[in-house]
Amino acid sequence: MLVTLNYHRLHHFFTQSQHQRDHQQHPHPPPQQSEAQEDMAVSEGMTSAELAARDTKAKKQLDSLRQRVTRSARAIIQGKFRSVENKYKPTGGPAREDKAWMDMVDVEDRLVERATHVETNRGDPKTAYLAIVDTRREFPELARKVPGPVRPESLRTPSPQPAPSIPPPPYPAANTMINASGVDTSQTGEKRRLPPQPAPGQSQTKKEVIDIDSDEDNDDHRDNDYDPVDDASSKREERAKKRHRSENKDNFASKIRKTEDEEDLEYQLKEIQMKADMQKLAVERKLAAIRRQKKEDAAAAATEAK
Repeated sequence: MLVTLNYHRLHHFFTQSQHQRDHQQHPHPPPQQSEAQEDMAVSEGMTSAELAARDTKAKKQLDSLRQRVTRSARAIIQGKFRSVENKYKPTGGPAREDKAWMDMVDVEDRLVERATHVETNRGDPKTAYLAIVDTRREFPELARKVPGPVRPESLRTPSPQPAPSIPPPPYPAANTMINASGVDTSQTGEKRRLPPQPAPGQSQTKKEVIDIDSDEDNDDHRDNDYDPVDDASSKREERAKKRHRSENKDNFASKIRKTEDEEDLEYQLKEIQMKADMQKLAVERKLAAIRRQKKEDAAAAATEAK
């Protein structure tokens, strides 16, 4: 019994000593910290100059990521899917809770995924078209500088089918056909006869023969004073006078409408009065000549009578 008790004591002693030696050789690791706690711990242990340098580096990395995203988006819009750059993995990037950085990383992931999907489908026109359209919608400023893609045949709306053609109406029956002569062949008897046609050299209009030697309805030979030459010339003179009067009237009216100067209007009044006086003088001269001719004719007649 004493031997058993001593054995247990010795075993406990050796076991405890072994645990202490293991703990000294392999200490337990500290508890894990979150990423935000790590950033906070790093920030707390940095000076203001170190923090400023870190912020400057983060800004440069964000600008680099933005430029890479712009180049990749332009390549997809132009259909150059193999020119899309791989994901940007900087060393010691910005703070993990930076929203601008995370948003830009999401955009880069989408662009890389689209290019990879197109390459996986071996440049399928439909897949490439959809990738380009999505990227153009996401980057409108870049899309305005590049013409839009051509829609593939698989995505085009089928054109409407033409309306069915209407067959022509059936031909009329044989008994209602009209021949080229203008006579209905369905008629019989006298109705089929054509109207009488005039003989060659004759006109359908009945001509009236006028006897120029007859005195009936022919008064020209009794008009001894009729002279066609004088009559035509007098009519021409009357037409010329009427036309001259109308032209003068139109010209005078248009001239009055265009004139806006008082002196010009006063001069036109004087000119009108002068023209009227000259016309009056011409009429008086004509009247005097007629009266003188009458007196001479009367004197000559009186002389002959004696």
